[in-house]
Amino acid sequence: MTATFDLISVNWNEEQARVWLHWVKRHCPTAAVHLVKDTKPVPWCWSSGKLNCFKYDDFQTDRIIYLDTDTIVTKDLEFVFDEMGDCCVGLSSDIEIYKFHKVMRKQVESFSAFYDYNWPPKAWSSGMMVLKGMDPMELHEGWMHTMLFPPFRKIFPRHQLLDEIALGLWLTNWLPKEDMIWDIPKPVHGNVIKKPDFGGAKVPAVIHYHKPERLKRNGMDKWLKIP
Repeated sequence: MTATFDLISVNWNEEQARVWLHWVKRHCPTAAVHLVKDTKPVPWCWSSGKLNCFKYDDFQTDRIIYLDTDTIVTKDLEFVFDEMGDCCVGLSSDIEIYKFHKVMRKQVESFSAFYDYNWPPKAWSSGMMVLKGMDPMELHEGWMHTMLFPPFRKIFPRHQLLDEIALGLWLTNWLPKEDMIWDIPKPVHGNVIKKPDFGGAKVPAVIHYHKPERLKRNGMDKWLKIP
């Protein structure tokens, strides 16, 4: 069967990846599914292995979804490519899990020598990213270049949000138009933080749970129980 889109992630944790694969394969039958080995292309950033997903050379289509493996796919995700319209990249903003903007405010003064950049950048989650017709290497190279930018590393050494701060900085400053970005709505990419944040949906297309305990605490642990 010919794949209609590609779906990729990083194998950070064997059990977590097993659960992720179960729901992906159950609900996305026309996706070419890829799980890549975790490496650290940026050694001081623990989560930088996801950058490798965009230099991957075995994609079968130009429609690509990246997901963290701490997600549950609850329905076929092919619909997102229609929902994003003419946008070439989709990501989620307005996720109250990390105090991203507080971090930004604290670092504005430190970054004052680089006001050629639009700063602070918008906060984008890297937990779900959708590309439609965009060269994944363009994203990889821009994201990597920003991560390796010496002043950036100096200001944010080993910061918990290093990958997402760099991603936001690149998207803010190098994409030709902001309207190229589809802001993924919460009923599509919903997060379980203290409580489910699904934008009014009973169950989103992608449940981003971050830690199994959060599903259990909210009576959603059935998603972890797979054959």
